[in-house]
Amino acid sequence: MTAHAWETLQRERAREAAAATVHRLERALAELETELDFRRVELGEIVAARHARGARLFDASQRGACLIFGGAVGSPSTASAAWDGVPPDAVRAVATHIAEQPRWDAEETAALGAVSDLEQRVLRVQRHLAHWRLGAGTPDSPVAVRAPAGPPEPVAETAKAAAALRMDHEPFAVQPPALGAGSLSVRARLASLADRVAGW
Repeated sequence: MTAHAWETLQRERAREAAAATVHRLERALAELETELDFRRVELGEIVAARHARGARLFDASQRGACLIFGGAVGSPSTASAAWDGVPPDAVRAVATHIAEQPRWDAEETAALGAVSDLEQRVLRVQRHLAHWRLGAGTPDSPVAVRAPAGPPEPVAETAKAAAALRMDHEPFAVQPPALGAGSLSVRARLASLADRVAGW
């Protein structure tokens, strides 16, 4: 059966909506991947700094500085000299490590969390992009133009991701008009109308 003009129009609108969504998702993915690259470099620098501090701490311990643990009662740990004549800078290195360790740990934990979160967001956007490329019939997915059945994740999740990307504050998984079971009833009504018109 030849598609009705209305159905053709709906398919074209669905394809245009999918293509626009693909464009927004591609921009969002590029932005996310750029930020992810930055956060990974940042995390790498934090890890390198931790290794450098570990080397300095080891050097300080080799020169006679030591760390006295506060114990189970919650007393703070302290830096001390293991013997007379230990260089003051070695003791200061241990004292600095004790004082700054909580901040350093917090920074590294935050950096790890940022990288992990971005990696998950990149994967989500990639899945959405593959889905909407299918609907748009782009060269990356050369299939017949059709309206996607729906986003691979709940619309609420998609809208949340779009807001986090600071795009245009629109859910990028906008549901285009689908030509599913509803279109069958439309066809039936059109066919019935055509029959009545032919009988006039």
